[in-house]
Amino acid sequence: MRHTIFHHSAMLLAALGLLTVFAACEEKESELGSSLVDPATMYSGTRDTVYLEGYTIYDDSLLTSDYLECLLGRHDDATMGTTRAYLYSQITVADNNGLNVLEGTDVDSVALTLAISDIHSASTATSHQLHIRIHQLAEAIGDDPYYANDTVKADYSTCFYDGNVTVENDDIEIRLILNNTFHQYVSQRVTSSDFLDNIKGVRIEMNDSESDEAVMVTINMITTKLTAYYSRLLEGTDSTVTTQNNFIFGHQSGLTTRHFTHFKHTFDGSALARFANESGRSDTIGGSSKTYLKPMGGTRVVYKLNAAWYRKFRNEHPYAVLNYAELILPVTSGDTNTLPNRLLAYKGAGRDATMVADATDGVRYTGFDGHFSTERNCFRMLIVRHLQQILTEGSDPGTTIAIDSRRSTPRNVVLNGNLQSDRPRIALIYSE
Repeated sequence: MRHTIFHHSAMLLAALGLLTVFAACEEKESELGSSLVDPATMYSGTRDTVYLEGYTIYDDSLLTSDYLECLLGRHDDATMGTTRAYLYSQITVADNNGLNVLEGTDVDSVALTLAISDIHSASTATSHQLHIRIHQLAEAIGDDPYYANDTVKADYSTCFYDGNVTVENDDIEIRLILNNTFHQYVSQRVTSSDFLDNIKGVRIEMNDSESDEAVMVTINMITTKLTAYYSRLLEGTDSTVTTQNNFIFGHQSGLTTRHFTHFKHTFDGSALARFANESGRSDTIGGSSKTYLKPMGGTRVVYKLNAAWYRKFRNEHPYAVLNYAELILPVTSGDTNTLPNRLLAYKGAGRDATMVADATDGVRYTGFDGHFSTERNCFRMLIVRHLQQILTEGSDPGTTIAIDSRRSTPRNVVLNGNLQSDRPRIALIYSE
């Protein structure tokens, strides 16, 4: 079984998000009218700066199965290429007793309602045309974890939906009426397990063609559902009784049904062209000019401390105690309309990397931050414990940076390289 370095509890990240909104990375006026002071001014000691050497790596181990939110559609980026997101999902009956459709009951319609959390498009239009196709799976989704590169064989001869819908920017759902091919599965008397075995699951694609608008939607899998509507003529009367059955679409808490997202990248002709073929994905892209953070199983960035500084500091200050350490990651473009909301830091450069202690420690995580500072044109993080561990342990395993919510947003960022004047660095204060 494969393991991912970025499979963390959604509850933990939610808690971190709530706590870090109170952190500040520059002096400015708050909404309450009081000034927030740069936390570095609270410490007395020797100030220093260490510059970082970074490189871009392919993110080959992004787990995508059974998350609360997922992406669907196509995203085009002039710098980092095109990414397509496909949703694979199982469907099951909501009642543990199975499906029990009475004889003489007709299926009037079946509606799949995809709950929308966000719409991502470079267009300024208020509405978007979505071309959606839904095919039945030829194989069942298994019990193992699924990653960004994984797929399940689809039966392209069995199509449950192929059509266009219009979605407005403020819409909260996409409602699709599946065709009659689907009716046979919801008009039976069948157990829950047999229903799941019969239908296997579906594959959904959206705006896959280059002629379609490049648009992605974030789907909330908690409130996404499938509903079948029925009618039955009462025996001996002209009266019609209407009923409905709700079905579970994708993974829900307490159930064994699954869903996952497959991301397909087209890197040819982009800054990430080295990763266009499988053979190049074990390579790296040097970070002297720029480094690239792309979500959706795209890329991560690894930083190492300047080796000369590291040796000199350890030799001259073997007992130094860090009072403050701020990781500063300047960006090439500070357009907040396209930047990700937050970055995360991990200790290590491989699949065994773990989130830095400052982001998980009960005392330190309130100031970890990871958000973008418009005044300073950078992402920043407090990494006091992380840097102290590196200095104490006597080796630098690397600090990996990844985009938070990289399974549910296409937003990316280009970071300045180590030869830029405003380069990646750690500002620190230490005492002996």
